[in-house]
Amino acid sequence: MLHTVCNHRFVHPPAWLALLALTLAPPAALAELASGDSGAGPTSTAPQPEQPTRLREVLVTAGRLPADAYAAARASVGGKSDVALREIPQSVSVLTRQRIEDQNLVEATRALTWVTGLVDGRSNESDTPLISARGFRVDNVTIDGSLAGATFWQVPSDLSMYEQVEVLRGPTGLFNGSGPTGSAGGAINYRRKRPQAAPLTQMEFAVGQWDHYRVTLDAARPLGEDDRLRGRLVASSLDQNDFIAYTGRQNQMIYGVLDFRLSPATLLTVGADHDRRRSVPTYKYSTFRGDGSDPRWPREMAWMVPWARWDGDTTGAFAELTHRFNDDWRLKAAYNYRQEKLFWDWAWVAGVVDPIPGSTQKPLYVTGQRRDTDDQVHTFDVNLTGRFRAWGRTHDLVVGANASQREQVTHQPASGKYSYDWGRPDTFYIDPSRINIGEAPWRPSVMSGNPTTYRYQDDGVYGNLRLRVLDQLTLTAGGRVSTYEYKGYTNNTVTNKGAYKRSGVLTPYAALTWDFSDSTSAYVSHAEVFSVTNAYKVTGEMVEPVEGNNREIGLKSEFFDGKLLASVAAYRLTRKNQTRIDPSAPYPCPASPLPNAYCYIADNEQQVDGAELELVGRLSRNWQVMLGLSHMKKRYTRWLDGKGAVSSTQGDSWWKDDPDNTVKAWSSYRLPGAAASWRVGGGVRWQSETYAERAASGPVPAARVTQPAFAVWDGMLAWDVNKTWSAQLNVTNLFDKVYYSRVTTSYGSYGEPRRLMLTVRATL
Repeated sequence: MLHTVCNHRFVHPPAWLALLALTLAPPAALAELASGDSGAGPTSTAPQPEQPTRLREVLVTAGRLPADAYAAARASVGGKSDVALREIPQSVSVLTRQRIEDQNLVEATRALTWVTGLVDGRSNESDTPLISARGFRVDNVTIDGSLAGATFWQVPSDLSMYEQVEVLRGPTGLFNGSGPTGSAGGAINYRRKRPQAAPLTQMEFAVGQWDHYRVTLDAARPLGEDDRLRGRLVASSLDQNDFIAYTGRQNQMIYGVLDFRLSPATLLTVGADHDRRRSVPTYKYSTFRGDGSDPRWPREMAWMVPWARWDGDTTGAFAELTHRFNDDWRLKAAYNYRQEKLFWDWAWVAGVVDPIPGSTQKPLYVTGQRRDTDDQVHTFDVNLTGRFRAWGRTHDLVVGANASQREQVTHQPASGKYSYDWGRPDTFYIDPSRINIGEAPWRPSVMSGNPTTYRYQDDGVYGNLRLRVLDQLTLTAGGRVSTYEYKGYTNNTVTNKGAYKRSGVLTPYAALTWDFSDSTSAYVSHAEVFSVTNAYKVTGEMVEPVEGNNREIGLKSEFFDGKLLASVAAYRLTRKNQTRIDPSAPYPCPASPLPNAYCYIADNEQQVDGAELELVGRLSRNWQVMLGLSHMKKRYTRWLDGKGAVSSTQGDSWWKDDPDNTVKAWSSYRLPGAAASWRVGGGVRWQSETYAERAASGPVPAARVTQPAFAVWDGMLAWDVNKTWSAQLNVTNLFDKVYYSRVTTSYGSYGEPRRLMLTVRATL
């Protein structure tokens, strides 16, 4: 295990703010801050409930903050229209375009790990991230507020087509459904770039270590003299290697969108995008010994065969029709389509080094998988938003309906097995003193003609009312009534196994917000959890859905006319009907449609208590910061293991590869005076200790593998050559920290070594 111990500890929030200022600020910035020069403009983003502002929400999608801001003026995650972050009574973080560019966060997985409270729980694989928050997977992914699918494959490989990334932590079943997307962890919303009135042409060229080359074009134009038609085109091409030997990827992405002004009150928007990925994937892990100790393999060692393939093609199309009846009421209808075609054929090293004699542990060997999947999602949404006056005050209303249809078709090897058969006599074992995989001896070459098909249907109607009870007090109440249906098909024949339907599922939501000053609000909210689990009882029925709630209390403040945002929240999240293996059922489960699956019982219960703090925006005209802190305590309030016994190791926590505490901090500063064309930036991601442990079993001893707390620092230097050209140098993992981003009792996943990236941008 690694022994790089980090001594960061959580302290009282004001001390953290002072620490950030003292550590990350250039001296000139402190002097500027002391002089009171905040750079605040005359426009305020404080809510004005008595004024009809809905027209501006539709037409000015970029908000009222400068284009280079770290703070977002508005967000639509978890809702159906843009609102100020202070008006969302849950924890919300936004990655703006400026932060994405400053930190070179062009890949979605890398970008999301810089969001407060988010971690990548599957960081050992190059193309399959598993983003989690508050101890649970964040699988509710939307694009402009419409569901984009519920698989981890939907995370974009390139963020060039998106203006900003919005993350809401906690349940979001009110608008987005209560089926498999009823995640307790939260929701991610990607906001597409849109056409604009002013002509725009931006080009970007990037080159970096491990033969990294990237080119991007972003062009927007009015397409008619009367300005009724506008268009935008974004294209990007990437060719890069990984730090792991002979692995890498090629990505090509193109996105186009058109705005048609059908009348002064009606706008039609249509667009499409395609993302092509071709890669030699990698498992970024280092295999441990049978006793759990670490042989300390080199970071660049490849554990995947050189011929491995991971091919993905994602195609999307959308259409939106927005009609404004007046300044207060708007009707919007949206259709979104996404198709993801995936093919992977790979083999990798499994097993352990020096297995325990007499145990079932396997020495190092090659195993693998081969399959292709066609996953298609259609989503429909129509909603009416507006405001009305009653009882002397103005109130907001949202009503609507949405539906999601998803079909996933999977072909597996002709043998019918999901994985390669490692029990064959020609199994390829490896001498642990010399890892050289070469060509694995067996690869299935024919895919089965009998595909497995899964179909999901999620329909619902929803409503949300923001009722201003007093001038400073707002009651928000709403709910969604859902019908969720899941079916499993094999060779186009409906199977009784796995069929599931539930109607009339109510997902309520309620919150109170108190605006006790022009810049600060307090809130308390209650959100329900409802999520279907794709696991089966011995009878063939699906286990009961996971249910629970998230109760949260928080404060949100705006400073310098909204240029600096601060928030703090405390929450308790509970879930019941957590699954465990049925100890009385045979293996594999005879009633499950899934291959080599266990039978399950749903009777365990979980609880997470935590707190989050975030500060983002301008401290002065030239100085921008982001600081995010998160803390959580996870435990099972009821935990029985696969034998029906109370577990001695998992009562206090689970998923121990998720850190209990994280810190994300970033700061950028534009130098004063004659050096004003230069900007410097830097930041750190810190996380507390993570570990994995196992109990003794026969000759295999108990083991606990620990990754101590660690910090990874990044840096940035940018130069505005002139009004057209700029250059930027980013260094990630500045001090070349060697660490495991994830550990199990069998392996550790190496984090990326130090990397340099030079980016040149042109705005014409």
